[in-house]
Amino acid sequence: MTPTFPKEYECAIRERIGGLLTIKEDKWYCITSGTDVLKLWSEIEHDLTESIMPFFIRYNTASDVIPNQFIYRKGGKP
Repeated sequence: MTPTFPKEYECAIRERIGGLLTIKEDKWYCITSGTDVLKLWSEIEHDLTESIMPFFIRYNTASDVIPNQFIYRKGGKP
């Protein structure tokens, strides 16, 4: 049986990584046979610690999440 995954519109908290970065554009991590893995690791770690985790730290309880649901249902952003 194929698992069902939640649709984006069913998620209370949703944001693209690029929207959390200072450059405000989509970001993709390129992995090829020639990728410098340590450099890539450092880049991902930086994005996680400086941009992504600070975004999620705001949501510690259900009451932190619920206002976001209403904003997104109306088509806005927090």
